[in-house]
Amino acid sequence: MRAYQKGHLSAEERERIQDHFVFCWECSETMLDLDAFFSDAPSPGRQDPEKVMEAWNEMAQSLNRKEP
Repeated sequence: MRAYQKGHLSAEERERIQDHFVFCWECSETMLDLDAFFSDAPSPGRQDPEKVMEAWNEMAQSLNRKEP
């Protein structure tokens, strides 16, 4: 999914994943969560490992929560 987000896939691979997102809400939500997670991340080389782990754990917990 990270390769998709960074635009490192061929047009065919990208289209196949986008078609999947239409029918799979779980993958769509995961991609949106990853996008939010990485867009808030500091630039490479300036990441505090403890803060990265804290952010990762928060994202993992939000993915594990069940929708009402």
